[in-house]
Amino acid sequence: MASVEYSLFRVKFIRPSQTSFLHTDLTSLAVFLKAIEEKPSAELRRGHIWHIGNIRLFSETTGYFAVDGRPTRQSRSSTEATGNFVEEELATSPYTHCVFDASIGLLGVAQKASLARSAKGVAARIDELLSRSEVITFNENLGGSGTDT
Repeated sequence: MASVEYSLFRVKFIRPSQTSFLHTDLTSLAVFLKAIEEKPSAELRRGHIWHIGNIRLFSETTGYFAVDGRPTRQSRSSTEATGNFVEEELATSPYTHCVFDASIGLLGVAQKASLARSAKGVAARIDELLSRSEVITFNENLGGSGTDT
């Protein structure tokens, strides 16, 4: 049985001292959940589109999501109906597992070497995705998110 190693991170949403008059007064818990529910997607590096998906809630404040970000092309040989070998191009996108508890701002990121050298690299991309979510950019009352080890 294969084991999965998770690294734990803290997600914080920081409000600036002066807010826009258009902001809505959301709690950090609500912002965390809404940002994930938006399934943000962004090209964080040229040719590397990162995406949050496969969201499942375990309770009102805890859940799971997957994050991917390095779409690649692989070729493989296969046989046609005639028995001849043919090269096929396949698009692959490795992803990793994330669990969270929004009530305390806890994020567990499974290590996946094909995405980043460490879980900290994946957490940095999640930080960027959450910072670009509509709930944060619209409200402007949360100076972005941050992940701490």
